Amino acid sequence: MAKSSVLVAALVLSACCMTPRAAKPQLRVLPEAPPTKAVADRPRIVAAADLERAPTPAEPVLERHVLEPAELADVKLFSKSFGGGSASMRIQFVRNETSRALHLAVWRKVPSGTITFALLVDRVEIRGRNSEGRVVYSKDLPGFVFGDSASGFWKETLTDLPPGIVSLSVAFFGNYE
Repeated sequence: MAKSSVLVAALVLSACCMTPRAAKPQLRVLPEAPPTKAVADRPRIVAAADLERAPTPAEPVLERHVLEPAELADVKLFSKSFGGGSASMRIQFVRNETSRALHLAVWRKVPSGTITFALLVDRVEIRGRNSEGRVVYSKDLPGFVFGDSASGFWKETLTDLPPGIVSLSVAFFGNYE
């Protein structure tokens, strides 16, 4: 429908049109209001640390997780159907008084004779934020591939996490083909 053909009809009730002779309310056609920009058309605010490699709308996200570990606590996250497919995933954050480590693992075991799609992970994005919400840790890991109907195992351990991280975001970009 063309914008110029869209008219807004407004019901106008006033004292002049509600006289005993004109008991029915009158309709008056108002000109179309100027179009407003959709939220998707507005610029997106991206943190300075994310400018290096902000996701594009065409970049599919397999999974995104945010961990908010309590002080000096370990956090484990497990998924049996990574990205909605046949792989499994584990994220483990270990923090103590002197060190911090983030352990990531993705694997799948494909039985002989089973047909499955290839798992293509383009990159893994890790962002750590402090208590004020600022990005204090930013790392993009290279991707990995488990071929068509193939088993595979990928793991990465990050030990260079700075103190003061209260929130960790881990995103896997890619898809099954």
